[in-house]
Amino acid sequence: MNNMAIDTRDELYEAYLDFFKSFQTDEGEFKYVTNINKMIREGERSLIIDYDDLVLMDDINDMEISSTLTEKPYFTIEIGSEALAEQVRIENPDYHREISADNDHFSVRFANPPTPIQIRDLRANHVDSIRWLEGIVIRTTEIKSIITEAVYYCTEPNQHRNLIMFQDGIYSRPDRCFVETCKAKEFILDPRESKMIDWQIITLQEKPEDLPPGASPKSLPCRLIDDIVNAVRPGDRVHLGGLVRSRPSKIAKKGQILTYDIWVDVNYIESLTKEEQYADLTLEEEKEFRELAQDPKIHDRLLESVAPAIFGMEKEKEATLLMLFGGVDKVFPDGFTTRGQSNMLLVGDPGVAKSQLLRYVKSIAPRGLYTSGRGSSAAGLTAAIIRDPDTGEIALEAGALVLADRGICLIDEFDKMNENDRSAIHEAMEQHTISIAKAGIVATLNARTGVLAAANPKYGRYEPHRTFSENVNLSPAILSRFDLVFIIKDEPDAEKDQVLASHILKLHRFHGTAQSIIPPISEEKLKKYIAFAKTYYSPTLTEEATEVIEEYYVNMRMSVGSSNDDGIKRNRVTITARQLEGIVRMAEARARAGLRSTVTKHDALKAIELMQYSLNQIAIDPATGEADIDGFYSGHTSSKRSKLTKLLSIIDFLYRDSGGKPFEESLLLQEAETEGITQEYAKGVVQQMLRDGQLYQPKAGWIKRPDA
Repeated sequence: MNNMAIDTRDELYEAYLDFFKSFQTDEGEFKYVTNINKMIREGERSLIIDYDDLVLMDDINDMEISSTLTEKPYFTIEIGSEALAEQVRIENPDYHREISADNDHFSVRFANPPTPIQIRDLRANHVDSIRWLEGIVIRTTEIKSIITEAVYYCTEPNQHRNLIMFQDGIYSRPDRCFVETCKAKEFILDPRESKMIDWQIITLQEKPEDLPPGASPKSLPCRLIDDIVNAVRPGDRVHLGGLVRSRPSKIAKKGQILTYDIWVDVNYIESLTKEEQYADLTLEEEKEFRELAQDPKIHDRLLESVAPAIFGMEKEKEATLLMLFGGVDKVFPDGFTTRGQSNMLLVGDPGVAKSQLLRYVKSIAPRGLYTSGRGSSAAGLTAAIIRDPDTGEIALEAGALVLADRGICLIDEFDKMNENDRSAIHEAMEQHTISIAKAGIVATLNARTGVLAAANPKYGRYEPHRTFSENVNLSPAILSRFDLVFIIKDEPDAEKDQVLASHILKLHRFHGTAQSIIPPISEEKLKKYIAFAKTYYSPTLTEEATEVIEEYYVNMRMSVGSSNDDGIKRNRVTITARQLEGIVRMAEARARAGLRSTVTKHDALKAIELMQYSLNQIAIDPATGEADIDGFYSGHTSSKRSKLTKLLSIIDFLYRDSGGKPFEESLLLQEAETEGITQEYAKGVVQQMLRDGQLYQPKAGWIKRPDA
């Protein structure tokens, strides 16, 4: 093997034809003869060539196509496409004639190359070479047609035909007629006879997990032409190969520095959104993972491996682990879909390691994207309509939830977001899609991501005498989309504080030594284990698990209503269908964590235990100690509704007693106290009714109902 590139067109042309006809798999199949016939049957015009096949064939037949591709990519791709057209003509002359009649052409595209290069590592010496990259598509332009071969007619009576090639679609025109005897210098472009191809620009950005610490993501414009346009959309993770090219950043004047921008002319592109990028798992690793899952204590080992540097928070860590594995997305025959990915909210006092847990999840999740609520907008989280800086066209740019598709989006300081911005993610959290209808663009993007958010209490620290809704600055609509919500309090406890201090000091003292905390499963192995489980296991509910979940739900729904001191039965709601679906998702995730194809009764019981732990924190009426989910969603528990009913009755009585005239607010407060309603609560209700226009103050200290 001489590792020298092929110099002549004829040699390379014959080498390609020999490769198409002769390459065989280990099973003896003529791979590319089969693939070319499949391409013809499906009406396609591009043949995907495996780079490893070229290298293998070069080793056997000393062809050197792979070396020529590396050294002379333009030349190699052009001749390969011509050879493919000839092979198609041999296999199916009619199809070849049909494509030629439409002015279309065939293309060879190269996949599975050596290790891809990082976007930020592209340099001037890479220009005019073929390179392969991976990243996230953050922006796509509309598909347009560009002219590659322009037909001009001169304005002389004979109208001579002039053919000009447009390099990259850049407009040019003849200086004079190509007919030597013609002196015409004016020409008319005939678009009907000119050859056009489809054209689209995408912007490729580095993957978040590939970024160096503290670095901003780099992006790169990439051009798609012909039959690969519209192959990807914003949010897709892609693998692409193409020719690295350059163009002037701007028109430089004399004395100014002339700079060039790098872009990629794409030869091959593949979306990794569907084909998850876990192909690097070896058979030995898969065997190791299956053996690991046979351990009866696999769930304990996994749990001990989650954020070992964070002390305590066992239930929160367990829920986080299940969120990393996720449940199963389902599509029913009628088109109805249910999400498999859970959403979780952490509400806690300052300094309880909420942000550290979020950052750990970012590092371990196959696709984790971290953002802060204080610096996030609706467009930044969902999608934005912008004017593309390269083309001037209106384009759609993906936001954080779209970029984290099939992963987890972590939002810190969730309570600091503007309410309008928070409302923009309602659809993404429940339907896992983002619908855009702006600036003439109507699109639906995938946002199949779980949301793990952290928020601080409204009053600095969580106040147990208030309902959950009163403690946080979040609307009922957004709260209802979280499957699990945990309250983390920082309460003085001598024994617990001593253990916590010992744990933190041990981390600092033994950092980097053999005595440092070592998890049972390393972070890298855990990341691969999660990816393996999500790729190959989609557990289903067993009859036993279904019965356990159903019994729990029905019993919780039945445990409503207890008579208060007045003998009035309060209509409490202890659990809703949203929590029921949340239990199913967690049970599926636990089965997936154990690499099981079915959800066992024990999985269901553990999921119920987590849900009950969460409900005991957030759905308890502080006034009665009873379960009431309305205290979580709106803050209006059944006991408060009972008080409100009494207070409204007092207002009605005083309004009628005064003959519809204003009455003193102090009188209302006195009557409320006689009914066991505190003045603080009564004043709060009055102030709210004044804001809502249900009452008004004709003068200070007096209130009146508006006349009907």
